[in-house]
Amino acid sequence: MEKYYEVYFDLLKALNQQMQAALEGVPQEGIDWVPGADMNSMAVLVTHTSGGTRFLIGDFVGSLPSHRDREAEFKITNVDVPHLKQHLDQTMDVVKTVLEGLTLNDLESTRISPRDGKETTVAWCLIHASEHFAQHVGHIQITRQMWDQRMK
Repeated sequence: MEKYYEVYFDLLKALNQQMQAALEGVPQEGIDWVPGADMNSMAVLVTHTSGGTRFLIGDFVGSLPSHRDREAEFKITNVDVPHLKQHLDQTMDVVKTVLEGLTLNDLESTRISPRDGKETTVAWCLIHASEHFAQHVGHIQITRQMWDQRMK
């Protein structure tokens, strides 16, 4: 794997570890808890983050169809922590596979979105995937804090 992609993958691994750490010790009730209107449970946040990352890097960049159902990601309930962590790890496996096949020249190459036919660069897909992942790590960390405060 090119050094750039190693560094990029290390960034995503760190985000993945932060997300998984936020799930530690949370009972199922907390995993499915929705803190308020227009907010998401930790189960939804993990599922959507994994789905988005898998889509942007796997489907979009790597042409590895996931058959993602984005709407279903926001309806997920009753999924335990080990399953959520496994889902994240499987996504990271796909990301690693795709990154291993890329060269630095690929950053400038374009891809067509399997969802809407929009053309964009590989660089944009990778940046957006890490931005999206990081944003939802923050969401899950805050949701975890709210859950913990609720229990006091």
